[in-house]
Amino acid sequence: MDQRGKTTSQVWVFADADGNPRRPEWLTTMWSKYRRAKNATATLHHLRHYFATQALEGGATLAGISSQLGHADVAITARVYSHGTAEGRRAASAAVALALEPATDETPAP
Repeated sequence: MDQRGKTTSQVWVFADADGNPRRPEWLTTMWSKYRRAKNATATLHHLRHYFATQALEGGATLAGISSQLGHADVAITARVYSHGTAEGRRAASAAVALALEPATDETPAP
Protein backbone atom coordinates (compact mmCIF):
# COMPACT_ATOMS: atom_id res chain seq x y z
CA MET A 1 0.00 0.00 0.00
CA ASP A 2 1.09 3.54 -0.61
CA GLN A 3 0.73 6.54 1.70
CA ARG A 4 -2.89 7.05 0.57
CA GLY A 5 -3.87 3.50 1.52
CA LYS A 6 -4.16 2.33 -2.08
CA THR A 7 -2.64 -0.91 -3.27
CA THR A 8 0.15 -0.79 -5.85
CA SER A 9 -2.26 -1.79 -8.61
CA GLN A 10 -4.40 1.26 -7.79
CA VAL A 11 -1.60 3.85 -8.07
CA TRP A 12 -1.64 5.65 -11.41
CA VAL A 13 1.27 7.23 -13.26
CA PHE A 14 -0.83 10.31 -13.99
CA ALA A 15 -3.20 11.00 -11.12
CA ASP A 16 -4.91 14.02 -9.62
CA ALA A 17 -4.31 15.15 -6.03
CA ASP A 18 -6.81 12.56 -4.78
CA GLY A 19 -5.04 9.71 -6.57
CA ASN A 20 -7.69 9.31 -9.25
CA PRO A 21 -6.51 8.58 -12.79
CA ARG A 22 -6.29 11.48 -15.22
CA ARG A 23 -8.32 11.29 -18.41
CA PRO A 24 -6.22 10.46 -21.52
CA GLU A 25 -6.84 13.87 -23.06
CA TRP A 26 -5.22 15.50 -20.00
CA LEU A 27 -1.86 13.99 -20.92
CA THR A 28 -2.29 14.91 -24.57
CA THR A 29 -3.01 18.53 -23.59
CA MET A 30 -0.07 18.69 -21.17
CA TRP A 31 2.29 17.16 -23.71
CA SER A 32 1.13 19.60 -26.41
CA LYS A 33 1.82 22.54 -24.09
CA TYR A 34 5.26 21.14 -23.25
CA ARG A 35 6.10 20.60 -26.93
CA ARG A 36 5.15 24.17 -27.80
CA ALA A 37 7.10 25.62 -24.85
CA LYS A 38 10.23 23.59 -25.66
CA ASN A 39 9.85 23.53 -29.44
CA ALA A 40 10.04 19.74 -29.18
CA THR A 41 9.02 17.44 -32.01
CA ALA A 42 8.59 14.13 -30.16
CA THR A 43 5.02 12.86 -29.99
CA LEU A 44 3.53 10.68 -27.29
CA HIS A 45 3.77 7.81 -29.75
CA HIS A 46 7.52 8.46 -30.10
CA LEU A 47 7.80 8.31 -26.32
CA ARG A 48 5.94 4.99 -26.30
CA HIS A 49 8.48 3.51 -28.73
CA TYR A 50 11.35 5.05 -26.78
CA PHE A 51 10.05 3.46 -23.58
CA ALA A 52 9.74 0.04 -25.19
CA THR A 53 13.19 0.21 -26.78
CA GLN A 54 14.84 1.34 -23.54
CA ALA A 55 13.03 -1.37 -21.60
CA LEU A 56 14.22 -3.97 -24.10
CA GLU A 57 17.79 -2.65 -23.91
CA GLY A 58 17.55 -2.71 -20.14
CA GLY A 59 16.76 -6.41 -20.14
CA ALA A 60 12.98 -6.37 -19.71
CA THR A 61 11.21 -9.33 -21.23
CA LEU A 62 9.05 -8.99 -24.31
CA ALA A 63 6.15 -10.34 -22.26
CA GLY A 64 6.62 -7.62 -19.65
CA ILE A 65 6.93 -4.87 -22.23
CA SER A 66 3.93 -6.22 -24.12
CA SER A 67 1.86 -6.12 -20.95
CA GLN A 68 2.88 -2.56 -20.13
CA LEU A 69 2.11 -1.39 -23.65
CA GLY A 70 -1.27 -3.09 -23.54
CA HIS A 71 -0.63 -5.27 -26.57
CA ALA A 72 -3.12 -8.10 -27.00
CA ASP A 73 -0.33 -10.56 -27.80
CA VAL A 74 3.44 -10.75 -27.25
CA ALA A 75 3.75 -11.44 -30.98
CA ILE A 76 2.70 -7.85 -31.69
CA THR A 77 5.48 -6.53 -29.47
CA ALA A 78 8.00 -8.94 -30.97
CA ARG A 79 7.05 -7.90 -34.50
CA VAL A 80 7.27 -4.16 -33.78
CA TYR A 81 10.53 -4.39 -31.86
CA SER A 82 12.17 -7.28 -33.74
CA HIS A 83 14.64 -4.82 -35.26
CA GLY A 84 16.26 -4.86 -31.83
CA THR A 85 18.53 -2.25 -30.39
CA ALA A 86 21.98 -1.08 -31.41
CA GLU A 87 23.53 -3.04 -28.55
CA GLY A 88 21.50 -6.10 -29.48
CA ARG A 89 22.67 -5.89 -33.08
CA ARG A 90 26.31 -5.53 -31.93
CA ALA A 91 25.97 -8.52 -29.61
CA ALA A 92 24.44 -10.63 -32.40
CA SER A 93 27.25 -9.65 -34.79
CA ALA A 94 29.88 -10.47 -32.18
CA ALA A 95 28.28 -13.87 -31.53
CA VAL A 96 28.30 -14.73 -35.23
CA ALA A 97 31.91 -13.53 -35.62
CA LEU A 98 32.95 -15.66 -32.64
CA ALA A 99 31.18 -18.71 -34.07
CA LEU A 100 33.01 -18.28 -37.37
CA GLU A 101 36.46 -18.03 -35.79
CA PRO A 102 38.65 -21.16 -35.88
CA ALA A 103 38.76 -23.13 -32.63
CA THR A 104 42.53 -22.64 -32.41
CA ASP A 105 45.04 -20.15 -33.72
CA GLU A 106 46.53 -22.86 -35.93
CA THR A 107 45.71 -22.68 -39.60
CA PRO A 108 44.40 -26.02 -40.82
CA ALA A 109 46.69 -27.89 -43.19
CA PRO A 110 45.49 -27.99 -46.79
